[in-house]
Amino acid sequence: MKWGDGRMTYATGNYYEGNWENNKRNGHGVMFWVTSNEKYTGNWVENLQSGFGTHIWLDSGTSNKLLRNRYVGYW
Repeated sequence: MKWGDGRMTYATGNYYEGNWENNKRNGHGVMFWVTSNEKYTGNWVENLQSGFGTHIWLDSGTSNKLLRNRYVGYW
């Protein structure tokens, strides 16, 4: 059972770093979607983005991964 701070890497290469409770993402954490060049930093409740956080979508067409879109606010 995942509980406390840790990192989970999924078969797709996507990974989550942050707090776990009852095998679910809960509390503060960062999720990296390598497959779609997205990153969410913020609060999680029951495996869902919840509360305040920042979700960014990166432009994979450039070598320096320039920011394309960003949402900062409440989920």
